[in-house]
Amino acid sequence: MQSDETISDAAMKAISHFNVPVYGLPGTLHEEMAAKYGVPFVPEAFVDVNYNAEGALLGVPGSRKMDTEEIYKVTLQMATEDKIPAADYTPVDIGVTGRPFTLCLHSDFGNCIENVKAARKAVDEANERLYSV
Repeated sequence: MQSDETISDAAMKAISHFNVPVYGLPGTLHEEMAAKYGVPFVPEAFVDVNYNAEGALLGVPGSRKMDTEEIYKVTLQMATEDKIPAADYTPVDIGVTGRPFTLCLHSDFGNCIENVKAARKAVDEANERLYSV
């Protein structure tokens, strides 16, 4: 579904009948096909792996190992500046700017619970900064 247009088209056509959103990487075939069928699309931002300087997700094999403190900082930057540091630390817009998005973290990392807590802390702090009265 991620890279095959025929499969993605068929999947989104089927999903469109259930009135549910699809979560995926912004600017991808997922988003394009969701739009084609009027399926609500929620972009996701990964904060525990890296993107390249063009904003493409590198995934686990292409990323540097990130510790919990870096995940906190990346999440806070994503929430407050709409940018995320690429693998080379260049700030990049990954396509979630100006719209609601979700954060993704890997549950198969050994320190996943600490990573989620760090990301949650950053989200809470960003919400306090941006939306408190």
